[in-house]
Amino acid sequence: METRIEPPRTPDGAIDFDTLRADLRDPDPVARACAVLRCCPCRTELDVFEGLFSELRARTHDPDAEVRATAREVLRETFEHGGDALPTSKREVTDDMARTRRRSRFAPDAEAVRVRNKKGRR
Repeated sequence: METRIEPPRTPDGAIDFDTLRADLRDPDPVARACAVLRCCPCRTELDVFEGLFSELRARTHDPDAEVRATAREVLRETFEHGGDALPTSKREVTDDMARTRRRSRFAPDAEAVRVRNKKGRR
């Protein structure tokens, strides 16, 4: 059995989601743990993580303790470093859109801009 950490790729270089899904469901716990690691955004693109999020979340309830620990670690690391990543849930996208809308709804008054600029010069 091959235990590579890089995600499998198709001949044209695209990430092979079908192989990753199959590896996440493999009967061998070592293969499942390696597949979880290959889905981590630190090793591949964020879209791989987003595309397999439900599968990864299911691995947090895996019968094997090592697979569970690996899945929890990948999820924890991803969400801890989520400040510079794209939103991964519908709620995050909605919250981000609402924040942007609130900020742009009202133009700041001239006095607030003047005070803010004055504070920046100190």
